[in-house]
Amino acid sequence: VDLAETHQFTRLKVVVNPEVDVKFYVNGVLKVTHTEKLPEEAPYYLNMGIKISSDSARQIRLYRFLLEKAYS
Repeated sequence: VDLAETHQFTRLKVVVNPEVDVKFYVNGVLKVTHTEKLPEEAPYYLNMGIKISSDSARQIRLYRFLLEKAYS
């Protein structure tokens, strides 16, 4: 997601189907589905990062975070 120089709200969604696939959405649009190199068992961890090309400080702010667990 390219936020350029302005403040922008972006909705990120990750849907995990254990041992099947992981789908990544940006603002409700499916961007990529991963089906390889998935964890074979729980626990699953959320890792976030930011990659920058300059020496200046950057930060990620999460204003709202929803974690939903489906039980079968």
